[in-house]
Amino acid sequence: MQCSVAGGVRLAASRGTAGAVAPAAVSAVQQQAVSCSTGQRSWRQASGVGRSLHSSSSGSSLHKQQLAARRPRLGMLRPCAAAESAASGDSAPQKPSTPQQQPLQQPRRPPRELSLIQRWRALKFAAKEAAQRLSELPAIAAVLAALAAFNAQLQPLRDAWASFKRWEEALVEDYNAFIAEETRRQWAWSKRYRKELAWWGQVPPFMGFFITTLLYQAFMPVSLAVTVLLPLYYSWVLWDAWWVSPIFLATLITAPMKWVPWADKCLLWPGII
Repeated sequence: MQCSVAGGVRLAASRGTAGAVAPAAVSAVQQQAVSCSTGQRSWRQASGVGRSLHSSSSGSSLHKQQLAARRPRLGMLRPCAAAESAASGDSAPQKPSTPQQQPLQQPRRPPRELSLIQRWRALKFAAKEAAQRLSELPAIAAVLAALAAFNAQLQPLRDAWASFKRWEEALVEDYNAFIAEETRRQWAWSKRYRKELAWWGQVPPFMGFFITTLLYQAFMPVSLAVTVLLPLYYSWVLWDAWWVSPIFLATLITAPMKWVPWADKCLLWPGII
């Protein structure tokens, strides 16, 4: 209460600094302040009496005393409000003006661009919708009905072609299984008999060179250069192990029958050397 009166006095003083204040208004404010102080004393005394009676009286008398103590308090509050209005010089108290806070508007984000996948999906969806709209047209619906009837007429041929394709696929599968099994067997045989196969592969050229050397030795004269040195040179050039070559073996076999004591021997050719 004292704070409200002091506030009214300060408000009147502040307004007095801005402009001249009437002396009657100042005196009225002072009288109101004195009446407020006396009202506070009486209210305190009444409240003290109420506490003392509360310990001795019943509950109904306590309620009446509390009501009697509140009445002067309400009467004292009215002069304080009048003093504030008189000090301010206005008919009604002015409420302090507070600036209204406006909600902050967030900046609008620009629309995000679609990715390539989203664009592709949107394009497919648009094409699907366009096809659906076109199919609802009468002319397009008639064409689609004619195509459906034509496909129904061709369905037996399609079934026959599907059965032929199934038979062909089964035949190709059996052939592939046969080729795979044959290849597996051939690989197993070549892995098991690789050395034997290599040996049998060397037999035809060996026999060819052996027979050729025998015929060569049969028709050549007894000459050291022609029947001995020349076959040994070819055997050394054509084979790494020349001592097991067919040319050397054929020369070795024909030597006892060719180089006999009664034969006409020569170094290069008969009649020359």
